[in-house]
Amino acid sequence: MSRHSASTGDEHRPTGAGSLAGALSVSPRGAVGALALLAPAATTLLRVARNAPTTLPPVVADAYPSVALAAALGPAAAAVLLGALTDDVRERVGLAFVGVFGPAGAFVPAAWLPAAGAVVGGTALAVYARRRRLGARRFAVAALVVVAMAASLAGAAGVASVTLRPLGSTLALLGVGLAPAFVRSAWPDWTVGALAALLALKAGLSAPFATGAVVLVGGAVVGTPLPVVALAVGGAVATAAAALRRRAPEAAVGVALLAVAGVPATLPRALAVCVGVDLLVASSTGGDRP
Repeated sequence: MSRHSASTGDEHRPTGAGSLAGALSVSPRGAVGALALLAPAATTLLRVARNAPTTLPPVVADAYPSVALAAALGPAAAAVLLGALTDDVRERVGLAFVGVFGPAGAFVPAAWLPAAGAVVGGTALAVYARRRRLGARRFAVAALVVVAMAASLAGAAGVASVTLRPLGSTLALLGVGLAPAFVRSAWPDWTVGALAALLALKAGLSAPFATGAVVLVGGAVVGTPLPVVALAVGGAVATAAAALRRRAPEAAVGVALLAVAGVPATLPRALAVCVGVDLLVASSTGGDRP
């Protein structure tokens, strides 16, 4: 996909013990993103488990409210911290809006609408701040994710929800499917991603009701064709594989956040998507440099 990535680490590949150290090294942005990933990932797993035909241990079931709370506060704090790590004032302001106003709307119904606007606008500003270094293709993918966020939240607010909810869902999964644009993928990454997509497609065809329930409960996917769901799975796996192979943990964490957040139809999901797309964009444009 993209032939230019300033953060892949290919220019100076360490060898031997240095190679292991290089593979395990995580930048401040990557560390912040990894911490932000924990609660949304746990929340998604718990959502699916709570709706599965099994009985969870009481301690696990009772933990859901606390984990869901952390799934909103964690990415919000991460957005503020990521803003503090950048030298670009526009990106800093955009991420501050996301981190400050997003949680308020998640817990105060009266603040939901202005908070949703702040999250969408803040994410858009953070992406726009890096548009020149992103290039047309990567900027288009990042903008697609922002549009998906706007459509999903508008549909959740009751604005043409019959149209915007499926549209936002499809655009969000297309954004995940096109995430390899942010890393330099090679044939091993495409192979792993293609296998993952085929497995997702096979699961959807052989067990459509179970697959539909999982993507609905876990990812808030509504009205999206199965091939698009499979594309999102393949794109996420291919991106993660390329990012890990090229020692770009920020990109790996970023696409993982997009995957576990699913469709940004709620503010906690949108907060996770904001952090994910910012990590992908920053990783592909040189980290903290605007």
